[in-house]
Amino acid sequence: MSSPIDDLIAELGSNSELRKAITTATSVEAATIIANNYGFKIDAKDLLDAYRIRLMELSDDELEGISGGTNKWQLINHSKNEICKHL
Repeated sequence: MSSPIDDLIAELGSNSELRKAITTATSVEAATIIANNYGFKIDAKDLLDAYRIRLMELSDDELEGISGGTNKWQLINHSKNEICKHL
């Protein structure tokens, strides 16, 4: 049996409306509310843990962008979009 965060991750891959809502959320709390409104009973810790796991899996190119001084907002937006693709 999968966990609610695993179910959310799977749904993000197929539900563009949910994916857009989550990726445009302005805070973890807002993303959690959105997920809950779609029926996924998760909390902020679940989302942050999933985000941290993705950050630990950054590619060499992504790591180079960080060390090369990439604009932090570009990196955050890129990471949010990548999380939705890979979660």
